[in-house]
Amino acid sequence: MRTPTLWFGHVQDVGPLTVPTDRRTRLHAQHLLPPRGRITKTASGFTLKISPKNLGAMLRRQLDYAFPNQRAEVFVKDARAKNSEWKPAGVWYLAGSNTCVYSNPKDELGETEHIVQTSNRRFRDDKFLISRKLTKGKRAIRVRLRFTPVQTPLFPGRPLGETCVERNALYPYSFAMPKFDGR
Repeated sequence: MRTPTLWFGHVQDVGPLTVPTDRRTRLHAQHLLPPRGRITKTASGFTLKISPKNLGAMLRRQLDYAFPNQRAEVFVKDARAKNSEWKPAGVWYLAGSNTCVYSNPKDELGETEHIVQTSNRRFRDDKFLISRKLTKGKRAIRVRLRFTPVQTPLFPGRPLGETCVERNALYPYSFAMPKFDGR
């Protein structure tokens, strides 16, 4: 069951669009505007309304893969309980980036070449599952993403690029058991 999409960043007036809402948001993000999302270098959070009969939740983000090694610790708590404590849900980590090292020495044991190549395929989707034990019976949850940098350069001696957790859009889902008529 998909819940409303959370959009971050820049919105530019492109005039009226006459496509259904779901397609409009997809077209808006991928084709009409250059994506500029939210960059997190500390922590961010949000509340998700979910069915109390859920079987867990999934977060899917649209991101810019130009930022290397995007890593965040994810915490969840009951949004409606006053003294609810944050519980760890796991680590959301996407290793690497759209930049890589190419090496093709002339001899098999020749000196390593460091030819840096950057792909034009910057934008991707990434998913994170939230366990049923953290969501079961709750009508809403608070989710906190705490940025935890990974300081690994592309190769030894290369300066480390900007590290952060980036997202252009966040698509939250909650899982539910389908209804059967018993026949």
